[in-house]
Amino acid sequence: TSSGGDVVLEEADVLPSVRSDSALATRLAIEYAARAMLLLAKRAHLESEDPALVASLEASAPSAKPPAAGSKAAELLKCRDDLASVRSTLRTFLDGPRRYDRAQVLLQIRESELFEERVLLHSKLSEHESALRVLVRDINDLEAAEQYCLRHSSPGSTDSHDPFITLLRIYFTETDSG
Repeated sequence: TSSGGDVVLEEADVLPSVRSDSALATRLAIEYAARAMLLLAKRAHLESEDPALVASLEASAPSAKPPAAGSKAAELLKCRDDLASVRSTLRTFLDGPRRYDRAQVLLQIRESELFEERVLLHSKLSEHESALRVLVRDINDLEAAEQYCLRHSSPGSTDSHDPFITLLRIYFTETDSG
């Protein structure tokens, strides 16, 4: 259980059931996503409290002496590490062979900053235009959008199903309206 008394599912505890029970797998995916969104909010709060601290952490060398335990810097670094770990677990889970309700998970994270996870889910749902919109509009990563198109294009696809045509349409539409 979590410190708030909520039941916390751990994949290792329920792995056999997760493989065969799509409702349980969906619940676990949503819990991973909820953890990630809480850590995103915590990181944003910590970073907004002390922008100078953020700048100093960004400027410090990776080999620099670690911040004192209990300090704001240590708390922020731990939050960042925890967020990276949870997001990695979430992406691995979402990309794995488990059966879960992708649309339901996407609904839970649709307005979040879990951009890579949203792209992954849109892709699995064959919502390529939506995935490309996230890459272009939300994270402004044209290289990732091009790579996405390369992975999802097929020889002989029609213009309406060609991801590169979709990408160009999104790019020019977003650029013209912005």
